Amino acid sequence: MLNVRQSTLSRRIHQLEEQIGVSLFDRSSGGVSPTQAGREFLRIIGRILRNPPVSAAGNGGFSLLSRV
Repeated sequence: MLNVRQSTLSRRIHQLEEQIGVSLFDRSSGGVSPTQAGREFLRIIGRILRNPPVSAAGNGGFSLLSRV
């Protein structure tokens, strides 16, 4: 579906968790489940993707602004 190997996706998620300083998933031998922080992160990202904060750039293009 994403055309990304599971190992690559896992590594990228781990890098993101290190950058933001929060675990997004509880990991166990039984699988993974989102933490409270992970659920909140998903809620915020979902809102941004549904309604991206965009402003017109001076060169006629668009740039995303951080409004979280």
